Amino acid sequence: RAAPARAWLQGRLGSGRAAERLGSAFALAERIRAPQAFAWAALYAATWLLLGAAFAVFCAAFVPESLTAARHLGGTVAASYLLGFVAVFAPAGLLVRELTMTALLAEVMPTPAALVVAVASRIWFTAAELLPLAIVPVLPRKS
Repeated sequence: RAAPARAWLQGRLGSGRAAERLGSAFALAERIRAPQAFAWAALYAATWLLLGAAFAVFCAAFVPESLTAARHLGGTVAASYLLGFVAVFAPAGLLVRELTMTALLAEVMPTPAALVVAVASRIWFTAAELLPLAIVPVLPRKS
């Protein structure tokens, strides 16, 4: 399965840190079985569905009638997040995600409201990513 690709890549990289890390990644990939992969994929898909639903409710807080386009809103958050992720020139997809989101949201709500939602969602995402850090001071220290 992965053995020919692994050998080819490691042959190109030679020895060193990159080859070592690649070897670790291939070793991990070889231990994953199809049922595990499908379970993880299903859970990952569920998180995106939940995020889409949460985003629809978030948008409805700004523009209540936008909830009638819940599927569009869910697709908007996924598409804008993806484009922000692949825009390697923009740190954390900054502006790429917001501009994409504003353009897509403008199809179902007024453009000024779409811009407000896009900026507010950046704050929402950032807060959600930083919130777990609040528990760090109370975690037990490792001796």
